[in-house]
Amino acid sequence: MLKKQELSLAAAFFVNVNIMLGSGVFINSVTLARAAGALGALVYPLVGLLILPLIIIFSLLLANKPGGTFFEFGSLLHPVAGFLSSWGYFVGKLASAALGLHIFVTLMQSVHPGFAAVNALVVDAIILGVFVFLTLFNVKTGRPLQYSFFMMKIVAVTTVLVASARLWDPVQFVVYRADWWGIPSSVTFGIFAFAGFEATCSLSKNIQNPSRNGPRAVIFSYLFVMAVLTLYQLLLYGALGSELGILNGFQESVGLVISRAFAGSLADVVRVVAFVCIASSALGSSYAILYSNLWNLNTLAQYQVIPWASLFKRFNKYYAPIWCVLAAGAIELGYLLISKGEIILLQQVTACASTLAYALSVFGFCALFYRSGWRYRIVGLCGVGSILLFAYTATANAWFYGVYGYSIFALLLLVGLIGFWYATVINKNRQGQPGQEPLL
Repeated sequence: MLKKQELSLAAAFFVNVNIMLGSGVFINSVTLARAAGALGALVYPLVGLLILPLIIIFSLLLANKPGGTFFEFGSLLHPVAGFLSSWGYFVGKLASAALGLHIFVTLMQSVHPGFAAVNALVVDAIILGVFVFLTLFNVKTGRPLQYSFFMMKIVAVTTVLVASARLWDPVQFVVYRADWWGIPSSVTFGIFAFAGFEATCSLSKNIQNPSRNGPRAVIFSYLFVMAVLTLYQLLLYGALGSELGILNGFQESVGLVISRAFAGSLADVVRVVAFVCIASSALGSSYAILYSNLWNLNTLAQYQVIPWASLFKRFNKYYAPIWCVLAAGAIELGYLLISKGEIILLQQVTACASTLAYALSVFGFCALFYRSGWRYRIVGLCGVGSILLFAYTATANAWFYGVYGYSIFALLLLVGLIGFWYATVINKNRQGQPGQEPLL
């Protein structure tokens, strides 16, 4: 008999943090400084307050339905809503995994000439193959990797924080009128930096004591990441001031602050270490998404709402759903080949997946707790407000950058719905056959 390997609270926390604290903390630094100047660090606490209702809602759902996933939360409205939530998140979130993987490769190509000699997509595919192989060992291999990636993130962030602290000057924080107007336009970037706190919902069936540890993993990772994001932007701007906003990207900002904080060959060594750790941070986020997200497909198979469900329910001796792992790897490879690493396209798909899963979970929460008192109703209404904010940012993104990514996500949803309809028809036919048990 296969033994189910469960995640501790610490392991679930590391998975969440590895997804949330990817490359966004570094990439956003220049963008926020350019848009909001000295007030850029305020964007993260503001966004943190805006999505706080979602944090509370997911915590309450996980406490009320231990082991609950996006399928169970969406099904509080209707089984179709549950399917759309889980399937959409599964196929869409893998775009974020592909993005993190490609960022790692391109960063390493700028650091090591050996990487630059090979086409980036080829290296992407090789690393993805390694990830798929390791994921087949499930938690046994996953835990050490999650801890390793977490430590690399800490090294990367700490390196920049120490360098910034050595140069920090309060005189840099001169606030202009234009800085205040830049905050609303920067909220979108802050939202994407927080995306990932919901990863516990994908892993909840594999967490020890899920009614207690599930909500705690969500809340602890949310607070930790908000503190790191705010401190990073605050110290980096204090070190470079308005100069941060005119740089071409985070690679320039990190390199500049390190070269000024350290002298000679030490600066060169610290710069290389920082870039390698930042690249590993993006890689860790990619692996954590692949590692956690495949359970959404397995959940759909357990409920028999996809074709070939019996195939996707199979586990190997390490309690890894082998065909779910392979399917997730194939979809992520498809994103890499179609997008060729284009950041905006992959961000659009990810935004759609998150917004859809958040929305259906919030509406499911409202349906479950509507008669439970005015406090729950207020939380639900605030959650709807957060969803409207997410929808607004997605619409604005489509207006400025096109709808290619949204079209890809819509096509994947359509394919999923066709599969759901087919599985439902097969189930009804089985119900009418003597001696056959229904699938649903």
